[in-house]
Amino acid sequence: MTEIADYKLNYYQMGSGKAAYANINKSGDTLSSIENYGLPKVRLAASYGYSFKLGQSAASNAAEREYEKEIRNGNRIGLTFDFFWNEMNGLGFKFHRHRSNANLQIEIELDPTTTETFGAHEQLNIAQYSILYRIRKYSWNDKNCLNLGMGIGLAAYRDEITILLPGAPQSVAEVANCAALELEVSYDIALADNIALSIGGELSGGYFEKSKLEYPDGTTDVVRYEENSGISAGRVGLWAAFVVRL
Repeated sequence: MTEIADYKLNYYQMGSGKAAYANINKSGDTLSSIENYGLPKVRLAASYGYSFKLGQSAASNAAEREYEKEIRNGNRIGLTFDFFWNEMNGLGFKFHRHRSNANLQIEIELDPTTTETFGAHEQLNIAQYSILYRIRKYSWNDKNCLNLGMGIGLAAYRDEITILLPGAPQSVAEVANCAALELEVSYDIALADNIALSIGGELSGGYFEKSKLEYPDGTTDVVRYEENSGISAGRVGLWAAFVVRL
């Protein structure tokens, strides 16, 4: 049997579009790690779904519980750009927004002896901008893919109440920004070579004890909540996404 050459290129196929290469010396030691080819490096996703705002309940009666149900349950939109530097690991940039609405009654003091109740409409928006460490795992045929993400971002909170005063509605908004952690899991189901449908969910956490009130005349007030009595910007989201893989 002839002597094995100092270096030998060993090629074999590992599923569609993916190959591994290894250099082998006389003793059989692997000189280079497996390098994969053909897997997408970029993942773009546009998503829509359901969002639920987290936080401690302050409702004390049926009307307040119904109001909380309306303002906590909302819709969610999202955009994602992921870049992978190898088969499993990557970095993601993600935007998603919770929006919910509720109708309520607000009592306003007109003078020291007179109060009046007016209808009001509330719209809550929580936008989050995150950077995620990505881990992915393709199925045996490199078509479907499990995606995991964990990271941190900025949550931009805006809760606007429009008081329906006769002839002249007035709006007051509470706004705040806070750091927000995020965990995500999703599964891509291939529809074509570069197109997939993804089903996923996320858990986002954020909290603030200082905010700002913005009035219609342009003036503002600072609001400071008691310690451990602030506002949660956390959400749970479930969604479906259209995915392009390049």
